[in-house]
Amino acid sequence: MPLYPTNAKFFRDKEVVKKSTYLVSILLNRMEFYNKKINVLILDACRDDPTRSFRASLTNKGLRGMPSIKRGVLIGFPVAAGQTTLDGDGVSRNSIYTKAILNNIETPNTPITDIFGKIHDDVDLLSGHKQTPFINS
Repeated sequence: MPLYPTNAKFFRDKEVVKKSTYLVSILLNRMEFYNKKINVLILDACRDDPTRSFRASLTNKGLRGMPSIKRGVLIGFPVAAGQTTLDGDGVSRNSIYTKAILNNIETPNTPITDIFGKIHDDVDLLSGHKQTPFINS
């Protein structure tokens, strides 16, 4: 699954798209190399793939094609596979999900799963129950 930078300009040229993306599988492999007890990856990336054709975008929504993950890896997503995130209010630089992360991530002496539970609750509330985060671990 490719990740696109938030400021990427999308083109029909596949070579340009390839050079401006990053594969999640490569990132996970790099994390595994360091052999830590737990690795946390937060992806505010569950939006439609802008490189797909219009016709495909009508039927295939949201983040898909995630590689399988290994023990000790936790990946946080703003929504479940097949869903898309709300785009925000247009005023704030951050998405609802990122706002919730920033409000909760530095909670001392709290298990990571509890922090993500708080993030889940905040996003659910801020989105009016239209967006529900997902954790893969």
